[in-house]
Amino acid sequence: GGMIVSIFPKTLSLYTQNIGFSRLMDFIMTLGFIILFGLLLHNYLVIHRLEKRLENVVRKKALRKIKEYKDKKN
Repeated sequence: GGMIVSIFPKTLSLYTQNIGFSRLMDFIMTLGFIILFGLLLHNYLVIHRLEKRLENVVRKKALRKIKEYKDKKN
């Protein structure tokens, strides 16, 4: 995609001006920020799910150990 922008900048400038950007670089920077924000959001959601899974595993293991301890005591 980057090579097409490098080789034919005027062609893409026509499209970006129709969208409302005066320069091609403005459009590329805006698109880059949108993609970066999307990746950051995706990473946040994946990490949040992993934390919840880890929390559940640790909770189950702790409850299992408590039960084993109580069974040994009796």
